[in-house]
Amino acid sequence: MEAKGFKLSKWAKDLLNSPDFTSCEKGKIYEIVILPGKLFLDGERTTKNILAEGDKRGLSHGSELSTEVACLIRENCSDEQIKKMGLNWLVTMHELIKDSVGALFLLSTDWVRGASWLSARCGNPDRSWDYENGFVFLAV
Repeated sequence: MEAKGFKLSKWAKDLLNSPDFTSCEKGKIYEIVILPGKLFLDGERTTKNILAEGDKRGLSHGSELSTEVACLIRENCSDEQIKKMGLNWLVTMHELIKDSVGALFLLSTDWVRGASWLSARCGNPDRSWDYENGFVFLAV
């Protein structure tokens, strides 16, 4: 990914090298759904509530959503496309992965100060997210 011009945070590299990283099935088409942060009131935009909303809508996440989907989004979704959605980050709601110090993280596609990033964000259930975040689920 770095050879393609993308920036990778230290924590994203930890997740990419984790034995818990899961790959997509070759040749399979994945339909994703992005729930924008604006669906939730401030103070209610937590990982736990976002996952519950995904469940309510019949969307897949966790072990059903390959970690590699975040990489494919980063490679195939431009920063301009993310901005046009009114979003800053696309957080992939895959199974939480421990980084090298044991913290639980989710991969995210970001644009920061003109650079395209694959980053990792803390995914604890009570973590509060920003209004401009989008949350990636798998359509069933």
